[in-house]
Amino acid sequence: MNEERTESQDPRKGAMPERMALSPQEAAEVLGVSRPTVYELMHRADFPSFAVGSRRLIPTEGLREWVRNQTKGVSA
Repeated sequence: MNEERTESQDPRKGAMPERMALSPQEAAEVLGVSRPTVYELMHRADFPSFAVGSRRLIPTEGLREWVRNQTKGVSA
């Protein structure tokens, strides 16, 4: 039995940790909006983002929480 292993199954390598932060482009892809829309959102006080040098990043958990807050009280 010669099983083919993927990287994530290789016991010598740890599983890749989830990314802690996204670039504005990545956040746009996740949200299904344009990059300029994410930059507009980043100017809102309730939208999570932080600076690392000259870069702005969006924390993944903060983005999830922001989306949850946006959908509270909205019925499908």
